[in-house]
Amino acid sequence: MKVKAYWKNKNPFHPDISQFGYTKTVDLPDDTDLADIEKFAKDDCRNGYRFDKIEVIEPNAHNATYMVYGVKRFAYHVTSRKNLKSIKSKGLEPRVSTDYGDNGGAKAVYLFKTEDDTKTALSQWLGERICDWEEENDTEYDEIVLKINITGLDEYLIDTVDYEWTCLIHIDPSRIVDVLVM
Repeated sequence: MKVKAYWKNKNPFHPDISQFGYTKTVDLPDDTDLADIEKFAKDDCRNGYRFDKIEVIEPNAHNATYMVYGVKRFAYHVTSRKNLKSIKSKGLEPRVSTDYGDNGGAKAVYLFKTEDDTKTALSQWLGERICDWEEENDTEYDEIVLKINITGLDEYLIDTVDYEWTCLIHIDPSRIVDVLVM
């Protein structure tokens, strides 16, 4: 099995972003005990860093989803139903949201942290933006919500606000585990 360990800098205000943390991935025998793996990771910690977590990466039958201590993590992405076919074949590419124009927002995939956060956004600010879009384009947006397995993507998720992450990398279509209508 593959195991990935994460360490974080004890100083969260370090001026060099490349020094915020580091990871190491190793292959271990499948019967290695998790307590032993954690001990090895703690013993391997560099000076000035603290051990954060370990991931046990086990591809499933489709070689697509990954387990962390047997628990999967999910996030939610809102899109139009017309984009579904393309997303299922190509995945989600980081881009600047058209809401922000050419100069605003980060080039990222925007993800809600929970299903409740998604519902709240759709009933408030995001729902208003969708209504505005529908009026401007004289057509229905027909929004859907993609439930995405984000297990193992922690180093690519930026915690921007309480309810949302920005993901800086392409999200493979195999990580889409469900399509929801809210």
